[in-house]
Amino acid sequence: MKEATIPNAGGAASRRVEFVSTVGTSALGNLANALERGEVEADLDPKPVREAVRDPSALEKLDGGELEEALLELMRRDPKGASAELNTLLRMAEQAEEEGLEVNSIALIPTDTENCQVCARTVEGYLREEGYKAWRTEPIRATTEDPELFWLGLSDLIERLEETGVTEPSRDVWVAASGGFKPETAVLTLVASLFGKRVFYLHEAMKDLVEIPPVMPAVTDPRFVLGLMELRRRLGDGASADEAAMTLDELARDEKERERYKLFLVEAPGTGRIRPSPLTRLAESFLALGLLAAGARNYSVEIRAKGHTVPVDRGGGVKKADRATLSELPVEEDTRDILATVAALEGVSDRWYVTGEWTTEGTRRHERPVEVRSVRDDAVIVSVRDRRVHISRLRIPAEDPERVERALRYLAEALSRTG
Repeated sequence: MKEATIPNAGGAASRRVEFVSTVGTSALGNLANALERGEVEADLDPKPVREAVRDPSALEKLDGGELEEALLELMRRDPKGASAELNTLLRMAEQAEEEGLEVNSIALIPTDTENCQVCARTVEGYLREEGYKAWRTEPIRATTEDPELFWLGLSDLIERLEETGVTEPSRDVWVAASGGFKPETAVLTLVASLFGKRVFYLHEAMKDLVEIPPVMPAVTDPRFVLGLMELRRRLGDGASADEAAMTLDELARDEKERERYKLFLVEAPGTGRIRPSPLTRLAESFLALGLLAAGARNYSVEIRAKGHTVPVDRGGGVKKADRATLSELPVEEDTRDILATVAALEGVSDRWYVTGEWTTEGTRRHERPVEVRSVRDDAVIVSVRDRRVHISRLRIPAEDPERVERALRYLAEALSRTG
C-alpha cells in the first residue's frame, strides 16, 4: 500500500528545514562498479577500490587525490546512483521543495574510518557545488577492529545528534537513515523518533523515498495514542480523502500533529480509500507503556466532595478530607495512571467531584478499575474500584464527555490485556 494523499489544512507558510545524515561507504562500491564498466576515466584499480568499502587499509594501494576526484566525477554524472547518502538527501530535498520548504543546511556525520572520511568529503564537496550549505561534524569512533570502540561510537553519535539539532524540539530537522553501519542507523532512527523528527530511508533496491513513522513519541504521548485509536475507529473500514482530512482536522491540535497522524494512513490499492496502516494496531501496546509516562503528568487535579469526604493517603495512613489532589487518592498506581491520562486530555476540568460513597475496606481487584457509569452533557460519571479503594461515583467534568468515555474504555482495555 502506498502512503495516503490527503489534502492539507490551509496553506503552509514557507520555512527552512535542516538535514542530518550519517555516512557510509556505498560510494566506493559504486565507483568500483563504474570503473569496471569503463564509465569513469581514472587511473585506479577497481579491486582495491571495492576492498576499501569494508577495509580502510585498502586505500593505501590507491592515490588519494585521484580517488576523490573520481568519486566527484561519478557524483556529478549520476549523483543518486553514486551514493546512498546523496540518493536519500537529494530526494529529501525534492520532498522539501514540494512542501514549500527551503533546505537550510545539511550535516554529515562520518565515522573515524578513513574510507568513510573519503566518502564524506566527496559527498560534502558535491553538495557544496550544488549550492547546499553542507558540513561535516567531528567523526564518531566506530572502528570495526575494536568492538568496545564501536559502542563508544554510538555514544558519540548521540552527541552529534545533539549538536545538529535533532534533540531540539524547536528546530525543524529531517534525518536521513540510509548511510552508515546498521547499529548507527538504528540509534539515529530511535533518537530522531523520540524527538518527533521526520526520518527518511531509501535502500538501493527502492524506487521511492520511505518516511519512517515516528512511533516513539506515541509511547510518551498518551493523547496521541488515543488519537490513533480514534483514527482506527473512524477510518477502519476506509474513507475518501476528504473524509480522512476532516477526521484529521478534528483530531489534531496543530498542523505538526496533523502531519504525524498522516504518517499512519495509507491508500488501499485499487480503491483509493484511505485507511489506517497496520502500525496503528500497535497503539494499545504503546499506550500500555505510555501509562508509565502519564502517571507523573497531571496530579494537580483537585477532587472535592459534595456532602461526603474523600479518601486521602497521607503519612502511611488513609484519612478523610473535604478535598484532595489526584496524587493523594489511595489507589493503585495503574488506576492512578488511567485517571492521570484522562486528566491530561484537553477539555477535561482540573476539578472533579466525589458524588457517591467510597470505602477502603473489603475491596478486591477488578479487571477494569475505572468504569464509566454514565455520560452527561458536561461530565462523565465513573466508578473507581481496585484493591485499595472503591469510589462508587466520581464526576469528571469535560467539554467532550463522549470522547473521555472512549478514552477510558481504551485505557481500561489496554491495561487489562497487559495486567
